[in-house]
Amino acid sequence: MKLLALLTHLILVPFLSATYIPNPIDNINGNLSSISFSMNTNERLEASNVKQLGLVDLKNFTSEIAVVLFYVPWCVFCREILPEFDKAANIMKEYNIPFGRLDANDNRQVVLLEQVPKFPTIKIYFEGVGHYYTGISNSIAIVNFINSELNRDFHISNKKALENFIDRNNSGVKIIAIINSTLNSSLPKPNITNEHESNDNNLNSNIPAYLKISRKYQHILFGHTYTNNSEVVEVLLGNSSSYTDSSTVPLASVSSNLIIYTPWNNHKDIFGNYTSEDNVDTGRVIVKSIDLNSLEELDMQVRKYEYPLIIRFVPLVTQRLFSDDRPLVFLFSSENDPTHNEVMKRFQKIARKFRGKLLFIHSSTSLPHERRIRQVLASDDEQTPIISILKFSDVKNRDFKLNKIPMNPQQPPLVYRSSISGKGLLADSILENFIQDYTLGKLKPYFKSEEPPLDEENNGPVRIVVSTTFQSEVLNNVNQDTFIVFYAPWCGHCRKLEPDFNVLGQRLHNLKTLKIAKIDGSQNEIENIHILGYPSLMLYPANKKSDPIWYDGDRSVHNMIIWLASHVTHQFDPEPFLNPDNAFEDDDLDMSRTGEL
Repeated sequence: MKLLALLTHLILVPFLSATYIPNPIDNINGNLSSISFSMNTNERLEASNVKQLGLVDLKNFTSEIAVVLFYVPWCVFCREILPEFDKAANIMKEYNIPFGRLDANDNRQVVLLEQVPKFPTIKIYFEGVGHYYTGISNSIAIVNFINSELNRDFHISNKKALENFIDRNNSGVKIIAIINSTLNSSLPKPNITNEHESNDNNLNSNIPAYLKISRKYQHILFGHTYTNNSEVVEVLLGNSSSYTDSSTVPLASVSSNLIIYTPWNNHKDIFGNYTSEDNVDTGRVIVKSIDLNSLEELDMQVRKYEYPLIIRFVPLVTQRLFSDDRPLVFLFSSENDPTHNEVMKRFQKIARKFRGKLLFIHSSTSLPHERRIRQVLASDDEQTPIISILKFSDVKNRDFKLNKIPMNPQQPPLVYRSSISGKGLLADSILENFIQDYTLGKLKPYFKSEEPPLDEENNGPVRIVVSTTFQSEVLNNVNQDTFIVFYAPWCGHCRKLEPDFNVLGQRLHNLKTLKIAKIDGSQNEIENIHILGYPSLMLYPANKKSDPIWYDGDRSVHNMIIWLASHVTHQFDPEPFLNPDNAFEDDDLDMSRTGEL
């Protein structure tokens, strides 16, 4: 499928970085700092605390916090890491963090479903979302990684620690929670000597939602302080000459607040221009009186400000954008366009209305990566400005069926195109209505399709299907079994299959309960179907069209007939069709009518 292929080229980093890889954080000891690492590396473990997993176990096992090793038995490096992984599991046993290992040789679909790039691969999961371990094959290194992932929030105890925190990762977003001191009467007094951030053991029991959020957003740095720490709070809320902001909150009225530092004012050339009314041009947002125990409220605020109001489409951010579950609203407009300033003002106004729910992206069309994304989202003959929406599927809650269609868990993204572009986009609220209609579910996605052949040209033994006829020919034809091949004209294996598939269609041509069909997968996109390789043969059984079966056997005519006879809803005796002389009435049936695979 061309759509995902083009998007893949836009991501200029290795596949592994498509999932956030945590950056090492200095000086984190955290709740696990008292763990002793005096274990003899040659010590034999009497019992392993690692659970052997299958693919069906994985979803429930990783629903909260879990560590999983993906391996294959024949891999030398896997054999080396297995005992170290067992040792790490034993070290972490008292902290009730489950460890599991999964043999990818016996569960091959896991490579696609969990995006396993190599063996061995270790991932730590938080509520179903996995993060890669990239360290060495050593039990202590694995435990240290888990420690750093579990304790991603810093306790900011004084002004110097705050300055050190803000200076970290200057190009990233940093979030600080001001926690009401009354949440715990036994909280320690602020440390006025330590110049570095530290972990706070009270946070896990008092504000578990904030700790969960810090683990979810690996690209954001999180910290916290308390309302009784006047030195830090004065700086955070603007009562200090070092940090000024138009929003000044009297200390006497301080409750739980969220302070969000953004780098947008330092990167206008990358992220675009923003007005003061967005409250982000100063690089700081103050969210007043927030419920730090509400995971939903915290998540809403982080999602609202983790990106600028308008994101400039640059290679640096593509992998993060394409990993986000929110719709991506693309505006293609060049600064040389006479309508550029007007369309950008209106685009910003819409972005403020839907901020946090949709991501708004501006792209020109002059650079290579800009031209490639335009090819995906717009036709070549459209004039800028152009508006389109790209929506990647959310696969977190998908149920995958074993031995069914070999689909990538990340289904092809859906594209929504406006029928109006250029100057017409500025007329009669066309721009606003397009986005509003999308949010209301009134728009239908665009799918590339060939023109369907005329009926008189499509009456051969192998029926030609295109995107626009797939529903009627395959899915809606509920009483007929359909065996269809997804092919590509350039595929050598498809060309090799072509003669046998044509013969299959001829032999079964008079079997009215079964349709033999083909579709050019390179030119026709089907919703919720992503073909990973050509040719792919699938059976859509009668009365069970929502549960297709992937054919992975030998592609000889004989084997396909034997398999079909037992897997179709309307089963048949294969013997009469195995003999070419008795297969069909018309011995002179012209094979050329099926066309070319």
